Amino acid sequence: MDRPMAQASDDRAAANPRRRLRVVFGMTSATERPEAIEQLIDLLGGRPVVLHHDFTKQPGLRIDRPNVHFTAESHVTGWGTWALCQAVLSTIRHAVDHLEFDYFQLLSPSCLPLRPIDEFEASLEARPFDGSMDLMDIRSNADFLMNYGWRMYAPKGSVRQWILRKARSAYFGPDAERVQPFGLSVLADRRAARGLGADVYKRLAVAAVRTLSHPAISRAPFSRDFRAFVGSFWFGASRALCEDLLRGASDPRIVDYFSHLHIPDELLFATLAGNSGRRIAPAYHLINTFNERGSPRTFRASDLPSLLARDAWFARKFPASPDAPARVGLITARHAGSPAAAALPPQSVLARPPKVVFGICVYAGELPAVARLAERLDGRLLVVHVLGRDAGEPRPQAPNIDYAPPSLAGGFRPTGLNAGLLQLLRYCVECVEFDHLQLLPVNAQPQRPIEAFERFVGESSAEIHARVTSLRNEAAFGRHLSRVCASPRSGLAPLLRWAESHHGSSGGLRARAAGTVARIAGTLLPLRYRALRGLSLSIGSPTFGASRDACAYLVRYATDRHWVRYATAIDDDGAVLFGTLVNDGTFRMGPPIVEDVSDVREAGGVARVDAWFTLVEPRRSQDDAPVAPRAASGRLVVAESEPLAR
Repeated sequence: MDRPMAQASDDRAAANPRRRLRVVFGMTSATERPEAIEQLIDLLGGRPVVLHHDFTKQPGLRIDRPNVHFTAESHVTGWGTWALCQAVLSTIRHAVDHLEFDYFQLLSPSCLPLRPIDEFEASLEARPFDGSMDLMDIRSNADFLMNYGWRMYAPKGSVRQWILRKARSAYFGPDAERVQPFGLSVLADRRAARGLGADVYKRLAVAAVRTLSHPAISRAPFSRDFRAFVGSFWFGASRALCEDLLRGASDPRIVDYFSHLHIPDELLFATLAGNSGRRIAPAYHLINTFNERGSPRTFRASDLPSLLARDAWFARKFPASPDAPARVGLITARHAGSPAAAALPPQSVLARPPKVVFGICVYAGELPAVARLAERLDGRLLVVHVLGRDAGEPRPQAPNIDYAPPSLAGGFRPTGLNAGLLQLLRYCVECVEFDHLQLLPVNAQPQRPIEAFERFVGESSAEIHARVTSLRNEAAFGRHLSRVCASPRSGLAPLLRWAESHHGSSGGLRARAAGTVARIAGTLLPLRYRALRGLSLSIGSPTFGASRDACAYLVRYATDRHWVRYATAIDDDGAVLFGTLVNDGTFRMGPPIVEDVSDVREAGGVARVDAWFTLVEPRRSQDDAPVAPRAASGRLVVAESEPLAR
């Protein structure tokens, strides 16, 4: 009797096979290379992909894959903006309205799956969760509250937010360590001994945040039944949870509150998911270690062994180039039979040393020296940007010389933003194939073979090689007051120059007064200029070397309107703008490639004897160079101008 009944059960199971769980992926893009996006899509096994693209950043983007669905809406996205939340909501809404699915997984173009998608789907069927996200209740302990209170309970740029940030600094102390629980970067107080004073500061800081976060002051929509959560942005959600997210994000009170917060993407979706009452598992993403600014670093080939040993389904952040060693190594090891693996270049191409390109900014009077420098580079491409008006000087021609278009004015001078360097970087990023861009002065002389330099770049763990002077130290900041705080024509300039000349002198009333001026200036600068919030000022040389990802980052942030406002207000020649962005902790730093006596004197150091390039003769002083017209602020926002053509 048992056997016929079992047979009947098998027959019913065969007649009604269990439907396979359907996964759809969401993605947002802006400036990413289409080849990298297509490579990620090819690793998703033909599953539907809903793509939101910011066409103001890259108007001509085309993705030639049949499983890709573009959203009808296109928002002008940016890091830490409400528009990024709108872009993700658009992908979810498109999936809910137009596709049949059971689970939605959000990815970025810098993500890659660590294992085949078939295995990911099987794991979802075995784990009865409604979503995956690293969630933290902000008020569950004091550390979480002090880490995220300044972002959750005050509008960005407000005085209340400034007070909450000061409270956070007092709570964690000046030497706070950045740690990484799950997919988030937070500060931790690692002081071995605090003492009574430090404990009092901590208690007062917590009391200040609790007071200012009260709904009567913050106007926050939170209550006992609707709590504030923070969580990793790269989440997954069932169809039911997706509908909950869309419903919650359509509440006018939620939109009005969260749209005014700083980096709302990590707050909005976590809060809605945390209050949904659904079962949320930890995130399926492995996020690379964070830099000093709290952004994930880029994986390198040396990270592959640890990547392959981790128990995660997806990882970020990978390099933008589809043939980067970290990408190729992972695809070869885990996705050998995928279309992405079949599209990889031959191993002989992948094994090549990194492609190094050199760049210089010169005045018209320095053009005769361009040919000499190009000859020293042993056939490697030299991209030249001519500063100021072209006085009719003949331009040297050689197979390895390329001239960037002169659509921006500017130069190495203290009376205007160094728009020439910005234009050179932008042209290389948009029109030149390279892995590493090395900026040189026109009178540079290589000390060793260029082939050896390429091998050095390929083996180096650093993504930027530069000489910079950090102004985080109060004494260093005091020595550069007049350079970073005001224009030479400002009414404050005489006071700043006086304080600069007396800062650090041996005691006395004048030294104390100079120190007070420096401390006041350091406090007011971030309040007046939004570009400086969360950053530590630095001064650097324009002869730095950087990876392609780093160059793209510099172009993107140097053209931000807040940076343009600050850099033009102080008449920066690029030393502050690029020095700060190069040294802000986003990328791994290495020693400078070019040894310039003026750079060494600026940094207060000793000349290195192992530099790859040195100066064969002093460069002409700025007073002797042709005067370039002052660059207007409106001409500096090159990210919004027409694409460059080679």
